[in-house]
Amino acid sequence: MTANDVRSEVDRGLNQRLQRARLRNLVYGLLSLVAIVGGAALLAGWTLAEVLVPAPLRYGLSALWVALLAVTLYTVWWSPWRRLRRRRDLARIFDRGTGGRNLLVAAEEALRRPERWEAAPHLSGLLVRRTFTLAADTLARARPGRLLPLPGATTVLIAAAVVCGLFCAWLVGDPGGMRRGLDRLMRPWAAGAATPTIGLYLAPGIDHVLAGSDIVLAARDFGGGHEPVVCEVRAGSGLWRRLLTQSVLPPAGGGGRLGVVSHRRWEAELMAVREDFTYRFRRGGLATSQRAIAVWHPPLLTEFSVQIISPRYTGLPVQYEPRVPASLEVL
Repeated sequence: MTANDVRSEVDRGLNQRLQRARLRNLVYGLLSLVAIVGGAALLAGWTLAEVLVPAPLRYGLSALWVALLAVTLYTVWWSPWRRLRRRRDLARIFDRGTGGRNLLVAAEEALRRPERWEAAPHLSGLLVRRTFTLAADTLARARPGRLLPLPGATTVLIAAAVVCGLFCAWLVGDPGGMRRGLDRLMRPWAAGAATPTIGLYLAPGIDHVLAGSDIVLAARDFGGGHEPVVCEVRAGSGLWRRLLTQSVLPPAGGGGRLGVVSHRRWEAELMAVREDFTYRFRRGGLATSQRAIAVWHPPLLTEFSVQIISPRYTGLPVQYEPRVPASLEVL
């Protein structure tokens, strides 16, 4: 092997190993971000979606998550990249790990600054070739996996896979809860206005119903209690009348998933409504606000008139019937 061949082998070997080391660090950093930062986002987002968290705690969770993101980025990406910014950094690590006595450092400098080595009067061409030969041998013995270890690589890979699987399960099982939890984590200031406090609240509902229809009245119970919740209705200024009330799971997108329920939902059904009424839900001395429901009566047709316009090709005049039966057939 000629001197140029040895020189090219060292040059190519250093470049290849530097690229592979950077790629390994990049993949390891990405998996670490998914495992650590993604896992923290999963836990915090699920908590914020399922549990009523006060504003100070929401801000605290978001701040901790951002701090964890910054520390992880510095630890698994910035620090390894800074350690391998240049090819000489890799040569120094390999020399130190293989006992190469700075042969790779010298060979890398000779490749980078040939004018210094070839023009040096105290170094002959034979010594330069020998330096490259020994450097090539040191590079062949270097094992990047041992000299540039990735701590807990298997654990990080398994943790990243578990976090991705949990995110997919959450997305499929409760997309609304996932969107709500992550939004509260990323924007804690936007989550406070719509978050109810502990108490009993009327669920969103309509303000009118057609006469003779059935209507389901609902309330959301945040905070709970051992006393039963009852629904009360009254017409006009009459007395409150109790309805049979039952507890059901919250609707999709507004309640708990994965076995945790953030609130209870109480429902009562009022059959064949005929007149306007007001309703509320109550537990002991705690009552919701009142909501009025208007009953709409559809018009009752007793008679009607029609105007029959035949196609132009028939030549028939327009016919007007001032009173027609409930069923009419026209050829």
